[in-house]
Amino acid sequence: MKDKNAKQHRLADLKFLPERCDFCGCCVAVCPVDCIELEEARLSVDMEVCILCGFCPRACPVNALVGVGA
Repeated sequence: MKDKNAKQHRLADLKFLPERCDFCGCCVAVCPVDCIELEEARLSVDMEVCILCGFCPRACPVNALVGVGA
């Protein structure tokens, strides 16, 4: 279930570590604004759409997405 109040958990920034990503799609599933795209072993985050809610780093089992605190 996606959180309608995601902005209350804001991060200051989001860092993607591609060498860690195993393309499982966990981050895509939890993103409340659908700003994460996974295509053919390539992950991209649209930072213009991202609200820095912090859900994707918590969902990532390999710590490929790292949230930087506010």
